Amino acid sequence: MGKGTSEGSAEDTRRMMEVYGFGSEQEAAEWKGNPLDHAGRIARAGIPVLHVAGDADTVVPVAGNTHHPHSLNNPEPIVKFILQATGRYGNPCTQAVPGNEFRSAAGWKEGSEWHTVERDIEESLQGRQLKLLLLGNSITQGWGGQRKLVTWKPGKAAMDRVLGESCWESAGISGDRTQNLLWRIRNGNYNCCRPEYVVVAIGINNLVVGGDSADETAEGIVAVTEEACRQFPDSKIILLGLFPSGKEKDSGVRRQCDRIHEVLAARKSGKKVTYVNPSQWFLDDRGTIREGLYGGDYIHLTEKGYECVAEHLKELIR
Repeated sequence: MGKGTSEGSAEDTRRMMEVYGFGSEQEAAEWKGNPLDHAGRIARAGIPVLHVAGDADTVVPVAGNTHHPHSLNNPEPIVKFILQATGRYGNPCTQAVPGNEFRSAAGWKEGSEWHTVERDIEESLQGRQLKLLLLGNSITQGWGGQRKLVTWKPGKAAMDRVLGESCWESAGISGDRTQNLLWRIRNGNYNCCRPEYVVVAIGINNLVVGGDSADETAEGIVAVTEEACRQFPDSKIILLGLFPSGKEKDSGVRRQCDRIHEVLAARKSGKKVTYVNPSQWFLDDRGTIREGLYGGDYIHLTEKGYECVAEHLKELIR
């Protein structure tokens, strides 16, 4: 059998003091070389400090110990902190990468995956000249259009009524973040349809799935918009800022959306781009999302919500 708990702990303490060169516990307690003893100086020098504590340990709880965690489910925040502190961090929202999803619950035909859905968009644009092309995520995908692999089209009737059945198309893919849409418009031949107007509506998945900050997401939206200007040189670009998410005005995701609107509104995008903050389309006087416009997640639109957006887009492209 091994040593008892108290005997083992004493031996561990002795070995630790030996390693650090302490002659006694008193000498160790009086040592002033610990960074915590110089926290004020470190803070004044602007040196980044990360404190990681494991709150899942019930044997040695955080309170009174603040020991290192034994494991982390997601080490990404630590990696991100280190990269930022050392000047090596690149905003993922601005890096063009394809998606990798396979899930029929995304409103896709059974057996579809991200790349087949992306190709379905390209095929749906061939041989057409459009009044309006919509670029975005699942909210945009919900317009439906003439795409064969999209099975859930709650917005199609509203847009058909406003513009007609064949002069517009949806190039939205469920789950897309700014980096995925950036990859698609850079590598897909979307301009084959020569749209008169292009609507860019992207970013909510960066916040609620990707865990990106509002400022990082705003940079990604800007990157997508700038790429759209390059890829659609003869089109008018409408940058449709994030629809308000979160039912109440003071919800966390709503505050992030508002911050993104602040950043986008402050940028000068040139005459080619029209920036629109659609928040007031959906809100009552208290800043609460009006009933009937959203589904239960307060992210995705109902048919009534799509009707609301379609009427406003009609005014924008008149």
